[in-house]
Amino acid sequence: MDIFYETEADERYLHYSMSMVGGIIGGCAVAVHLQFGSAQTNNILMIIMAVVGSDLFEVLLRVGALAIYIGGLVSSTIIRKKCKGDLRGAVIGGELIMILLLGILPSPSNHFIALYPFFLISSVQWSFFAGVKNYNCSSIFATNNLRVCVTELTEYFCSGESHHLSKSRFYFYSLFWFFAGVTSAALLAAVFSGRSILIGILPLGFALEKVFSIKKDTIKKCQENIKINLT
Repeated sequence: MDIFYETEADERYLHYSMSMVGGIIGGCAVAVHLQFGSAQTNNILMIIMAVVGSDLFEVLLRVGALAIYIGGLVSSTIIRKKCKGDLRGAVIGGELIMILLLGILPSPSNHFIALYPFFLISSVQWSFFAGVKNYNCSSIFATNNLRVCVTELTEYFCSGESHHLSKSRFYFYSLFWFFAGVTSAALLAAVFSGRSILIGILPLGFALEKVFSIKKDTIKKCQENIKINLT
């Protein structure tokens, strides 16, 4: 098999596995803490509602969540700028530690405060796992992915151009694995509550293997290019 195809396939499988992790995080947040902890649209809306309602405690809680989310985005951007190389393995390792802690340690009694780690994990994951090649595809929520999946499939039926079908298929699989993660989290949360997030260890382990495989393929490509240049 061509090494370039192998690397591209591994990149797709890596994204699918991280989409499943995103689904597990989002599913656990909703099933256990009754709110989606992977995006900020609803949180900012609720900040405005709390300001209008003069609920200072609610404002502070939600501004804290927004600050954590922004902090994750800012720190991820700085790290990518300052550090060379593929950092995705380190990010996955960090997520493994966070998920282990979330699954083992008791949650705060306030459901929204309990979401703070979810906001951090989601913002960092989105920064490092935001798609494959030219496909900008979130691994932590689904709305835009659904839009692209549907519009690209419609474009394919209208034009017959195969690249639209390929793009729609990629977004479909991303959605499939995201909601597979949501489903597994919801089913396990009914029995294990907060510990259900530990199921995220499985797709993270698979993702880590794919990162190592991509690095190995990259080294192999470099070696082959050197041999070609020397001959």
